[in-house]
Amino acid sequence: PQHVAELVSQGIRVHVQPSGRRVFSDDEYAAAGAEIKEDLSEACVVLGVKQVPIDALLNDRSYIFFSHTIKAQSENMPLLRACLEKNIRLFDYECIREGGLPENLRTVAFGKY
Repeated sequence: PQHVAELVSQGIRVHVQPSGRRVFSDDEYAAAGAEIKEDLSEACVVLGVKQVPIDALLNDRSYIFFSHTIKAQSENMPLLRACLEKNIRLFDYECIREGGLPENLRTVAFGKY
């Protein structure tokens, strides 16, 4: 919520999908200025943690989440294919590395990596 408040104070609209499975509640995000709504069709950038279901992907958007596609795992190729077909710009957390170099450590990870 603190980062939401910073973005909102700069005039950036922030939409947060409702969820009962987060560390921060919907009320905390709303108090920080986020619009709590299921429909993200007004968003040009969607940030998440886990993979987005293919049928929920919106055309012509930028998505930032763990897609698990960088290693070409066969079970994740339909997601990558859908991103290409829907003209989605995918920023995979697994690819964000110190200094921008692929051999360096990831800067976003779960656990010790």
